[in-house]
Amino acid sequence: MSFTLSTAEIDTIRSILDKHNLSLEELKFLLSKQTVPVSIFKTGIGPLAALCIYLKDYEKLSLSEIANKLNRDQRTIWATYNKAKQKVRNLELDSLRVPLSIFQNRRKSIMENLVYHLRSELNMTLKDIAKLLGRNNKTIWCFYSRALKKNEN
Repeated sequence: MSFTLSTAEIDTIRSILDKHNLSLEELKFLLSKQTVPVSIFKTGIGPLAALCIYLKDYEKLSLSEIANKLNRDQRTIWATYNKAKQKVRNLELDSLRVPLSIFQNRRKSIMENLVYHLRSELNMTLKDIAKLLGRNNKTIWCFYSRALKKNEN
């Protein structure tokens, strides 16, 4: 596939590289990683259900692909998606995104993986995470505490 960029587009890419002190290879790697918006976890359905709906309906992945990317059984993904689809039609999408790969760790729950990533990798406070996810501060603290304990073992 071949395409050309305008001078303005090239300047924009250069400014992003400079601003974040990235090499072109690092930028390519970041762009190649599949991400999901954090706001999908505010829907009132379970986190796995939110991921399944987003990946199936918005990213157009097959249930088999979703199962592989989330390190889950395909039957679990099918059942979760079908139940969730009856409850939710649309998801709220925002610009803050996290890598899909963080959810592959089966030792931690979906929310433990998410909260741990937001706190450890993005340096967000637990209060900010609670506000972002529409959850109670103590609930977020509990997810983070569990994730820390599971990392120690």
